[in-house]
Amino acid sequence: MSDIDTKIRAGNVLFSLPIAANTKLEAGTIAAVNAAGYLVPAVGAGLKIPGRVEETVDNTGGTAGEAYALIRRSVVGLAIGVGINQAAVGTMVYFADNHTVKAAATTASPAGILLEISEGLAWVDLQTATPGSIPVYVPEE
Repeated sequence: MSDIDTKIRAGNVLFSLPIAANTKLEAGTIAAVNAAGYLVPAVGAGLKIPGRVEETVDNTGGTAGEAYALIRRSVVGLAIGVGINQAAVGTMVYFADNHTVKAAATTASPAGILLEISEGLAWVDLQTATPGSIPVYVPEE
């Protein structure tokens, strides 16, 4: 897999989180936090979604927390998967993989509320995926 140019509409909160052992995160994909608190690709159930990966980081062969990824919390344009249509706007959608959303929660983690379908993309507010569950660092002014 190679980098993906995931489009961004809103969001300027950037922060770094530690990556799980033997994990590679590609720029433009969506990262998730696993039960141990480390970043993994947003694939599977039971994950919390902090945001979009800003640059590729390869921790293959590394231990958990050895590498960090820069994450952006925002509204992102994701690929349209099964069940995503105009009737799904305003509802919670789920990750089919780390850059595609689907309507069903089966074996998937919440992506966030679908805000719009346009430009061939599903525009999802990642900040609504797991409200309050992901701490967001806000720098002092």
